[in-house]
Amino acid sequence: MKIQTLKRGAVAAALVMIAAACGGSDAPAPAAPAPAPAPAPAETPAAPSTPVTLTYAHYLPEGLATTPDNEFARRVSEYSNGSITIDFSWGAALGGAAELPFLVEGGAVDMAPVVPAFNADAFPNVIATQLIWWSSGDYEVDLRRQNDLINEMHVLDLFVSEWAGYNQRPVFVQMLPPYFFYSNDANCSVAGLSGQRIRSLGRDLPRAFEVRNITPLNMTTPEMYEGLDRGTVERVTLPPDVYIDGRFYEISNQACGPIFWLGAGHTVTINNDTWASLDDAQRAAMLRAAQEVQEFSLEFYLANQTKALQAHTDNNVTFKVLPAAEKAAWIADAPDFPAEWLQRRLAAGEGAAAQEVYDKIMEIAARNY
Repeated sequence: MKIQTLKRGAVAAALVMIAAACGGSDAPAPAAPAPAPAPAPAETPAAPSTPVTLTYAHYLPEGLATTPDNEFARRVSEYSNGSITIDFSWGAALGGAAELPFLVEGGAVDMAPVVPAFNADAFPNVIATQLIWWSSGDYEVDLRRQNDLINEMHVLDLFVSEWAGYNQRPVFVQMLPPYFFYSNDANCSVAGLSGQRIRSLGRDLPRAFEVRNITPLNMTTPEMYEGLDRGTVERVTLPPDVYIDGRFYEISNQACGPIFWLGAGHTVTINNDTWASLDDAQRAAMLRAAQEVQEFSLEFYLANQTKALQAHTDNNVTFKVLPAAEKAAWIADAPDFPAEWLQRRLAAGEGAAAQEVYDKIMEIAARNY
């Protein structure tokens, strides 16, 4: 809604009385005093923003993993003087991860975390932000590398323009810690994984699974609990905080990994028409909150990972690590996902913009943390 601006009130001019000279002298009358300067016009207070409630649809249940989302909403409310309220809908109540970008596009919801991996064909450029990265085995290294990807790659024009084509713009990025394989199978080896049905997602991870004779089953987060409980899959892939939030420890007690992570997490976007409907002060509040929450997220996730892993131990979950030699051989045999992405985008005519993204990925991949 447009905000009506109050008109400035007119300031009355000061009247100056000039005394006439009197008497019989031939002397000239004294000069009239100079008029007093008019007072400066008073500042008219800015009109208060019109209150607005934004619908924020999330595919995850509320919990540890969604703390930054709640922190964003709290700061937006504070910085907008209460004129913006964010109304969350959790656990895919308004739509699953694959549906959310299109719900934001059409304005059915105002905001959502968008998962390009579930819509690789719709987001051929942005999918580069969610390529498969193999875990270093050290979650702090993985998270710091992911943080650099978020801060240095998501701002590139190739991605911003693709978001705009779906009537939305990025606000901030939700980080995703490294994924484990969860099950009731204590065999954390390639031999133990081979031949099993394991929850997958997107277009690239299934191909990584297939080189080790793993049967990939693409499943959304809400489908996984029932799938693991009923035996539709032998293992599910999840970050530790989502595992705890989803109470998967009720039906599984073995964690194998960490195995991989999903590039630069999930991008929280806002519908462009919604964005345009906010006034300048409200947009400034959103941008300030987004920047601060992005900075807050890294330290939060580093601490949160420790808390989530401890919650595993508290719920009798046993950790196993895939043997280093087996993991290295698996990585060597898997597709080179960044190189494949680059070739697809060069063939599509993206040229220098795609090369810029690829070079940034390679630069960050080579960094030591």
